[in-house]
Amino acid sequence: MTTWTDCYAIPGENQIIDVIHPVTGLTIHHGETSDQVQARHPGAVRVTWEAWQESATKRQRTPITWSLTTESQYHEMLECLPPERWKGGAFLVGEPTDHDWGTGRGRFAAFICLGDRYLVSDRPITVQEFDALHAEGFPDAQRVALISYAAQAVEEIDADELEAHR
Repeated sequence: MTTWTDCYAIPGENQIIDVIHPVTGLTIHHGETSDQVQARHPGAVRVTWEAWQESATKRQRTPITWSLTTESQYHEMLECLPPERWKGGAFLVGEPTDHDWGTGRGRFAAFICLGDRYLVSDRPITVQEFDALHAEGFPDAQRVALISYAAQAVEEIDADELEAHR
């Protein structure tokens, strides 16, 4: 079995362009040289798979923030598939958006209903992150900052109100 150790990627992108054959030095899928890859993908660099994976994983694991969404969007996402996880008014949409590059675990869109407020996570989260957030109290046991995309205004909900909706 051949081990692929290097690939071409554009820094900051969430996918590789192609892997490199360790003997021929050509890309596996297109049989291209470095110059050909550069012509099709300006800015592409040769990196080890491990370096690319580490970089992609760091980009995926940013802090989770929550933004306001509509009741309609909340219910549409709740009803499109059976939830992957559902605890109280919080759920993960039943199909992964992508996978964590470091662990391979699925990452899902996340939604929360807090009384008459509906929130969506700014990035997909794993089941393990969801369970940890639920244990801590969604999204924060002290205060919740809700960011409105339309007005870019911040509202706060008291911890008592948050606790009442857990």
